[in-house]
Amino acid sequence: MYQSLNSRIDQAEERISELEDKELDREIAVGSLFKSITEFLKARENINIQEQEGSRTPSRFNPKANSSHLISNSQRSRIKKGS
Repeated sequence: MYQSLNSRIDQAEERISELEDKELDREIAVGSLFKSITEFLKARENINIQEQEGSRTPSRFNPKANSSHLISNSQRSRIKKGS
């Protein structure tokens, strides 16, 4: 009975040691993740990101709208030759 009790105590101590090792590994992993995130955020601050405003294309083409700026290449060449 004494040997059985010692055996169980040894098993419990091994299990505690394994859990402590896992906890240490977890702490290292969390610390490494935190360090990576902070490095990423610092790097992002150093990058000059410029936003560009987009323009929308009308969903429908209105032929009655002002289209004086829409001159085909053939019309341009005729205009240039005439002047």
